[in-house]
Amino acid sequence: MSSAAAPRTPRSLQTRLLTTVLALVLVAWGVAAALAWHETDEEVSDLLDAHLAQTAALLRLQPLDELDEDRLNEAPELDKHQPRVVFQLWHEDQLLARSASAPQEPLTQRRKRGFADSQVDGKAWRVFVTQGREQDVRIVVGELQSVRHWASGGRCVARCGRWADSETPWPRASRSRSNPCPQQAYRPRCCRWSRR
Repeated sequence: MSSAAAPRTPRSLQTRLLTTVLALVLVAWGVAAALAWHETDEEVSDLLDAHLAQTAALLRLQPLDELDEDRLNEAPELDKHQPRVVFQLWHEDQLLARSASAPQEPLTQRRKRGFADSQVDGKAWRVFVTQGREQDVRIVVGELQSVRHWASGGRCVARCGRWADSETPWPRASRSRSNPCPQQAYRPRCCRWSRR
């Protein structure tokens, strides 16, 4: 006599209902989290754009009479975070002044007042352009896109030890009991889960 497989008993109505409700709650939670993330990312981007415009407005208030037009004037670095935002002052297509970490080539070719995304030396920039007090002066304030993404917590790590959109390595630290991999010594909070 051959033994036949025991027939499967159907799941109870309560189990099916609980499974369906849990699945719907998880989907709703996921959609709410994605919408909150998107909204927060946009708010941070708007805040960073406002910071660029405010910096340009402050530069516009500065008198240019004291600047030497025969040589490039560089602003000194006063803080370790200062290189994150750079500026350039152009007078008749000649670079008149810049922050110490700003490139010497234009951050953008844009002439009209407003925001633009650009590439300079293989690095992505978000820039704000406005006219100076004089018609022939152009103020350009820029920030690396990788810094903006880090600030908003997006596009963090694609591989161990590098930003996703940059070749800038993270600072390294020595091995410790809590962190045996020195390449993973420092990571922004949003990126600690990622692995090589």
